[in-house]
Amino acid sequence: MTASSELKEQLIKFFEEAQKNYEHIFLVDFVKNPKTNDFTFIVDGVEPVQLNQIAHISRLISKQIDEYVKDETAFKFQVSTPGADKPLKMPKQYYKHVGRTLTMLMQDDSKLEGKILKVSNDGIDIITIDNKKKGISSEEITVDFDQIKEAKIKLEF
Repeated sequence: MTASSELKEQLIKFFEEAQKNYEHIFLVDFVKNPKTNDFTFIVDGVEPVQLNQIAHISRLISKQIDEYVKDETAFKFQVSTPGADKPLKMPKQYYKHVGRTLTMLMQDDSKLEGKILKVSNDGIDIITIDNKKKGISSEEITVDFDQIKEAKIKLEF
């Protein structure tokens, strides 16, 4: 195992320990910049994640690094949430978006848009968007997570 992969595993363990204080927060992705020794924890929650929670998790990780990492390898890390324009990657991310409109690219490359009514372990219930010009009425449907290739929350202003 390389020093970089060992460091990555250790950082994930530090995050898991720090995250215990915030059960609603979970790790969506953990990325190492291939050109540098910079690591990014992408976190989200079933409730909105607050800036002070991110800062606290970051401090807890930093404290563990100070205590346990004896290697002189220089690296940086940050804890962040996904941007509003980023696709949802995990079923847990859908819960806090109930009532919001979602655009989806399905596994068969068709597109679907609807308002999230309910989230379950297997999928989501949505009401599709009414389009009178195309003669399409809205309907309630259930979409399994494995049918979704990519889903994004539609930003409305």
